[in-house]
Amino acid sequence: MGGLVAAATAGVLLGFGVRTGDLFRRINLTATLLLGDRAERADGFAPLVTTIGLVVHIGWAILTGILFAAAFPRLRGARLYGAAAGAGIVLLLLQRTAMPWIGGATRAEPLSTPQSILLWIAVALALAMGMRLALSSSERP
Repeated sequence: MGGLVAAATAGVLLGFGVRTGDLFRRINLTATLLLGDRAERADGFAPLVTTIGLVVHIGWAILTGILFAAAFPRLRGARLYGAAAGAGIVLLLLQRTAMPWIGGATRAEPLSTPQSILLWIAVALALAMGMRLALSSSERP
């Protein structure tokens, strides 16, 4: 499920980069967690910064999927989508206040409100779809 979250959000972040003319900017900014200012200064594809950014991005996405699955192991239907929406809102608030790097942003270069909302809608949908897929395969004989 975390892989689905990583793929969905990486696609959104790369889309933001296409729109602004710097494809890897938001992926690079996720590396600020480990590299600080060096990641903020990286433009375009910077092998070390972009790779670390992808590792950080995939890591938090997998952790998000694991925590969601552990917190809501048997939810289905509307409750599942409600829990996923709630998780998206919590992550949106974290990204806008305490941990901007989880959304490919920094305090100096934040995502716009519409960008943040789009990113966390993608997370919520990926969490819900991942749980549906996980429940479907685990329920098969």
